[in-house]
Amino acid sequence: MATAKFTIVNSTLQISVGATNVLYLPTLYLAVDSISLYESTPRVVLFNTAQGNNLTVFEGNLTECTDSTGTAFDLATFLTFASTYFGTSSTSASPVPVSPRPNNTGQNGTTPYKLISTSGTNANVIKASGGNLYSIIAIGLTSTVRYLKIYSKATTPTVGTDVPLMTIPVPANTQGAGVAIPFSMGVNFPLGIGIAITSGSADNDTGAVGAGDVIVNLTYA
Repeated sequence: MATAKFTIVNSTLQISVGATNVLYLPTLYLAVDSISLYESTPRVVLFNTAQGNNLTVFEGNLTECTDSTGTAFDLATFLTFASTYFGTSSTSASPVPVSPRPNNTGQNGTTPYKLISTSGTNANVIKASGGNLYSIIAIGLTSTVRYLKIYSKATTPTVGTDVPLMTIPVPANTQGAGVAIPFSMGVNFPLGIGIAITSGSADNDTGAVGAGDVIVNLTYA
């Protein structure tokens, strides 16, 4: 496939290949399959959410996609582009989630959260009241498996003492490997949403990870 250029015009995504427009669709009705972006050959797969996310309107390799200036996308810049524009219009200030699923959280959509690990256990509170988790993307950039732990708590988790509701192994690969988990109906955390990253899987593990070992992206409401 020739290079596909992504241009936003009046709250509409225009994708052109050479002199031919192959897609012209309001950004309000666009969502991207985040799992396809993490395949061995990353792909951009777009859905028309007005059709219940069942209609694929574009599919192409990430390496063959550019922004309006002709600058090639990489994973980080495409995710930024998608989270900025997809699911929005000129009258909608908040983006809906970047995922192939309906937005079940009301008119304000979900909120993205990003963490690049620092040295330590990276305990953080994401939401200080009850909420729902809608997607997890965790990428490991080290030669050792790390463990993402998610807590129902309104304050910063006490790692090793508080018991996580979820423990997710993050695969090891110095070139990047990970997990992408969508929750179409959301997973409820009644007290709040907190996270930590440790080197061991046990609930009471307090093993530190290194700076840049893990990149975490979540959506919640």
